[in-house]
Formats: sequence, C-alpha cells, structure tokens
Amino acid sequence: MDEKINEGYELIVKGYANLILTKVQQSDHRKRIQLFEGLERLLEGNTNLIDEWDKSKAQEIRFREGLSGENLGKEMGVSRQCICQYEEGLAKHNHSSKRMRYLLWLKEKGYNPYNL
Repeated sequence: MDEKINEGYELIVKGYANLILTKVQQSDHRKRIQLFEGLERLLEGNTNLIDEWDKSKAQEIRFREGLSGENLGKEMGVSRQCICQYEEGLAKHNHSSKRMRYLLWLKEKGYNPYNL
C-alpha cells in the first residue's frame, strides 16, 4: 500500500515539475527569477510563500503619494472599489494582471509583502 501511495506522490511531483518547466520556458528573465525565488522558499520549508499583508502600510503609501483610492484606481485602470479590496486584502483574483500592477506599484514605493 505504501508503495502505491509513494508512486502516486511521484507522479504528482513529476506533473508539477513539468508545469514548472513549461512556465520557465514561457517566462522572461524577471519572471524566471521570481519563480526560482519562490521555489527556493518552498524548498527551505517556507510553505507560506507570502508574507503577511499589512493594509495600513498599503494605505499609508497611497496617502503619502497624495492619491485617493479613486485617483490610484484611475492610474491602475481599476475602480476605487477595486483599490479598496486590494488594500483590505479581499481581492478575489490574487494573480490578476491588474492586481499585479498594483503590487508592483507598492514595491516601487518600498512595500513588497509578496517578495516580487
């Protein structure tokens, strides 16, 4: 029984390895570095691949930049409500390109909770 379970795990790992290889082949240099850094964190035993989200820090940056939620939303191509959801950590599509644009904006301003 244990042998069958181990064979199943091996198939799962091989499947993930193929998916990772495909992603690496399809990615530019910057994305490859991010992928490898994430894999390193995982292999080091960090199963929580993201740091804690700090909404007050995200809001503080927006305020410091002199932007309202509406103005930042226009800059990012999203609604004020979307910016509010991002800041609250409630965005449903965590890896959407629009949310990624917001997270990269925060990174430029000195806050990088997801180790982008």
